[in-house]
Amino acid sequence: MTMKILLIIAGLMSWQFTTSVPGSDEQASISIKWVVSNPIYYDGKKITVEGEVERVHYTTSDGDPYTLFRLSDSEHNLIGVFSEGHLSISKGNRVRVTGEFKKEERATLILKFKNVIEAERVEKI
Repeated sequence: MTMKILLIIAGLMSWQFTTSVPGSDEQASISIKWVVSNPIYYDGKKITVEGEVERVHYTTSDGDPYTLFRLSDSEHNLIGVFSEGHLSISKGNRVRVTGEFKKEERATLILKFKNVIEAERVEKI
C-alpha cells in the first residue's frame, strides 16, 4: 500500500512539472537535476529547462549554422543543447531552452552524447 502511494505521488510530481501553462504554448520549467536524474522518463519528450550557459561552440554543417552549448544549474548538473542557427549567447548567460530531450544522441558510429536537448527555442532570461 505504501509503495502504491509513493508511485502515485511520483507520477503526480512528474505530471506537474511537464504540464503547460494554461492559455500559453510554454511549458513549466523542469530542473536540470531532475531531468539528468530521470533520463529514461524524459527521453523523447518535449521539455523546458533553465540554466547558465557554458562552453558555447558555433559550427556549420553542409552550409547550415548550428550552436552547441552546455547548460548548467547551481549544482553543476549539465545538459547539452543543440540549436539550429548561430545564437547570440555567451558563457554566463541565463537562458530558457525548450526542445526534445534525448538521453543519448549518436552523432557518428563512434561518437555519442548523453543528456541532450534538440532546441526549438532558446531565450535569454
